[in-house]
Amino acid sequence: MKNEPEGVLGLKFLKVICQLHEWENQHLEVAETQAGRYLYLNIARQLQEERGGSSAFLKGIYYNKELSERALRYKIREFESDGLIEFETQSNDRRSKKILATPALLEKLNTHAQEFNRMLSSEFLIFPKKNKPATLSSHDSSLASYHGVDGSLSRAGLSVCSRASIQSFSKI
Repeated sequence: MKNEPEGVLGLKFLKVICQLHEWENQHLEVAETQAGRYLYLNIARQLQEERGGSSAFLKGIYYNKELSERALRYKIREFESDGLIEFETQSNDRRSKKILATPALLEKLNTHAQEFNRMLSSEFLIFPKKNKPATLSSHDSSLASYHGVDGSLSRAGLSVCSRASIQSFSKI
């Protein structure tokens, strides 16, 4: 990464983010609205934090100051009627509800992740981390974190290096 001019890595991340955004607009109908996108990505994030679990807490969904509770409730009902989520009420506290991801939502998330991996691997090599995390400049890091690239890859134990950096390194 040091062999590339400052900002080139950021531009490559931006290219992948733009490609992913275009794919999402064409194939991810649940994310057509801001509320739908927020709900979809929030459920996905909570599922990752559960370490492979298939549920998310409803309470965590409503913490968004930019979206009305009404819009989120409408989207939640829409996700439920589309068969993407189900609810589980805790037996000891009926006020506490969990969102259960259905196989349809899990399939959507899997397809989304595979497409992102395909796009990312077209510009970068992804490999398991050893002891040190990959370092990005502040500009590159902010672009990566915009779409969750650095955090989710890091949690998955992966590092990213641009293909151009590897090619430059192999010529030495």
